[in-house]
Amino acid sequence: KYRSLEEVTDLSGVRIIAYLQEDCDNIARIVEAEFEVDESNSVRKGDELDPDKFGYLSNHYVISLGGNRAGLREFSAFGDMKAEVQVRTLLQHTWAAIDWKFRYKEEREAPRELRRRLFRISALLEAADNEFSSVKSE
Repeated sequence: KYRSLEEVTDLSGVRIIAYLQEDCDNIARIVEAEFEVDESNSVRKGDELDPDKFGYLSNHYVISLGGNRAGLREFSAFGDMKAEVQVRTLLQHTWAAIDWKFRYKEEREAPRELRRRLFRISALLEAADNEFSSVKSE
């Protein structure tokens, strides 16, 4: 996939897990304001899903130091480096961990009915995320 190490954009990274979607939205605004975001390598997984599909939701930002921070002496060694920041809710993280364990770590593909059940759980978790946000706002 990569011809050189310089093409790898996620040698380092951090995953931020928040309780509510609006917390994720606030974190995303901070990431976008404080760092240079490489939009071509960043992914908002929810934007990739058709409205009638459920599954992996998370925002992955490939970032680098930007603006004044890149020029500071203490950050000079990191000027050309990129890192990945993943932002998701606790329930999105739950789904991702279980999906990874059941579907991606297995050598054979899960049966269709099992995959269907997993995606149904994803829909329930997404609905629960929305309900938690509604309860908080009310």
